[in-house]
Amino acid sequence: RYIVNPDLVYERDEAGRLLDLAPEPAFVPLPPVLMELRETRTIRADVSFQIQASFFRSSQGSVFIPILFDIDAQNLSWSGNYADAKVLGLLEDASGNPLYRFEEPAALEKGSEGRASFEMPLQLAPGQYTVYLGIEDVASSTVGTKIINIEVHAFSGQKLETSSILLFSEGTKTEETLASPGQAFVIGGYRFTPKHNRVYETTDQLAGVFHAYGYALDAGGSANLTAQYIFFRDGEIRGHTPDEPFISIGQGFAATIFDIPLDRFDPGEYVLKIQVTDHVAGKTIAKDINFTLK
Repeated sequence: RYIVNPDLVYERDEAGRLLDLAPEPAFVPLPPVLMELRETRTIRADVSFQIQASFFRSSQGSVFIPILFDIDAQNLSWSGNYADAKVLGLLEDASGNPLYRFEEPAALEKGSEGRASFEMPLQLAPGQYTVYLGIEDVASSTVGTKIINIEVHAFSGQKLETSSILLFSEGTKTEETLASPGQAFVIGGYRFTPKHNRVYETTDQLAGVFHAYGYALDAGGSANLTAQYIFFRDGEIRGHTPDEPFISIGQGFAATIFDIPLDRFDPGEYVLKIQVTDHVAGKTIAKDINFTLK
């Protein structure tokens, strides 16, 4: 048992003897909501919600995935601006093996747009996953469920690439270094409030954060990495920024934040093209973000 258990840490007591194996945890069955969802794959829509997942390279080859549950507030039982809920989840790998489950209490707060939200951090190795999700309104036992498939990309560091572009409405400095249920979007010493949609007013700022990986270093070991933001409407350029250097480079990734006022743009449908240029390697990559300006 000691030899074949790959998870065992070979700790010893003061006399040098191996410690006894910890007792195996008691079996805990899945919540009935998830058990039904997994067996029947029948979606329940009494509580309506959407999922937004972002992907950032983490330590030891894994990927940090903060998830936003964007919930329709009208399906919940409210006491003032607050509602009690449970957020449920089960992850399976590509072979159907269960890997991780969670059942988190959530004190939800009603937002100004008739939405509520909850954040859940995950950390996964690259691969394909099936995620069974549920939200239960505690007061009424009303339930909504969803099944999503996640492909976790391997950020190899061998080519120039970026993380997800996380659009946010607010970012504040924090002493927290680890994400937690309810506060999943903790990145680089900042706590970000993710934006629920891509609709903006002309009085808003278009703000986002992302990382770059796989950039080259010059002979002195320094990087020269910049980002440019180009706005298109109806296929024509409506504005752009100069090349801006990344604000932090080190430990195999570079980070930057953009915060662009929208008061000089006319309302309409836009595409923001984000171009990242590695000036050492002479390579450029780009990502597009669609948004609506009212």
